[in-house]
Amino acid sequence: MNWENIKLLKNAWKEHLLKVKWQLFITLRFQGDMLSFESAESKCKELCRDIGKGFGIRVSSIGVVVNENNFTHCHLLLYGMNKNGKTLLDCEYKNIKQYWKYDIKIDKNGNTLLDCEYNNIKQYWKYDIKIDEIYNMEGVLGYIVDHNMIEGRYDVFHYGTQHIQGFFE
Repeated sequence: MNWENIKLLKNAWKEHLLKVKWQLFITLRFQGDMLSFESAESKCKELCRDIGKGFGIRVSSIGVVVNENNFTHCHLLLYGMNKNGKTLLDCEYKNIKQYWKYDIKIDKNGNTLLDCEYNNIKQYWKYDIKIDEIYNMEGVLGYIVDHNMIEGRYDVFHYGTQHIQGFFE
């Protein structure tokens, strides 16, 4: 694929994803060896399901799983609302961490850690799950698409998006 086609594809992804007012941006880092896209996707969908059950909200998401430098991570865009109009932003969304049950290590100070080999340097991430409210949609999408959707190293999945009006139009 040439650079012009890659640029067109990335712009199409950004345009498509801008159709939804995503509420949360979550980054998940997986410990150890690279996971298959299917395995990482399964873990992410499980998290979305558990968030929905825990908060009593129908959750929809788009995820980009990236395998790069012997390291797997996923970026999730989440949107959620129940029939009464309660959204993820109305919940204590920082508590989403309680629904992530993979790869958690606790250091002596009680911080969660994730260790991975990255270019033969042992790195410790303070959190294996990072949750942010989205204030700048174009910036978030630029980061996801331009820096993570690298040819041959990513896969995209969706969860519950059939419930988002206009997403597939």
